[in-house]
Amino acid sequence: MTPLPSGRAELQAALAGHPVFARADRARLAGLEAQFEERRLAAGALVFRKGDPGDGLYLVASGGVSILHDVIGEPIERVRDLGPGDLFGEMELLEGARRLFSARTWLPTTLWHVAAGPCLEFLAANPPVEMALRALTIERRTSRLRAVLAPATRREPRIRVDLTVWLALPGELSHRACLEDLSAGGACLSGVPAGWTEGAEIAFILGIDRRPDLLPIVATVQWRRADAVGLAFRDPDRRRVERALAELLQAPR
Repeated sequence: MTPLPSGRAELQAALAGHPVFARADRARLAGLEAQFEERRLAAGALVFRKGDPGDGLYLVASGGVSILHDVIGEPIERVRDLGPGDLFGEMELLEGARRLFSARTWLPTTLWHVAAGPCLEFLAANPPVEMALRALTIERRTSRLRAVLAPATRREPRIRVDLTVWLALPGELSHRACLEDLSAGGACLSGVPAGWTEGAEIAFILGIDRRPDLLPIVATVQWRRADAVGLAFRDPDRRRVERALAELLQAPR
């Protein structure tokens, strides 16, 4: 027998050892394995966005994925974090629905993806697996409901912006970046200069085409992943941030 390529061998082991597939027919499971495609993504990459068509089931091979509620103009909710061996996308697969949340990597990540058609055919032939997948869905919905009903711990919710902005840097030409989210206490930006490393103190003016001087910012870089950073503002002017946020959400995209 020809040995499987290393990635395929790892996928086979991951599916065979996963609780959801514990009672699967092994011959049919082998057929499903052959339908999976590998995807390699950088940190911060979008897997799918809320409202996208449900395109099947995913398995995390390495790295990490966050499931998020991140609608523009609304507070960002981190629904759950997933790591190697975790499945996701099962809710929409079973219900034939569009994506309820967005999924984004937070580390360089390898995923295995199988399209909805072959996956549903497999589930129809393996009722115990479908029952296990539905049980996982119920467990996750219950967990999220508990989290939603729990007392809030975040004083300043991050508002999703997802808008291209200008960064006017002292003594330099303006730099184009993407403002991912904004709150009174900080922001997340991607496509930032290489010198914005963790712990750096930075100052710049955030602007858009019609308002290049929209929001002066002095901040500390709290974290950096690839070209994305999280900033904590120093002595923020809450009202000015709120006015800037209102204008950013009305800006054309």
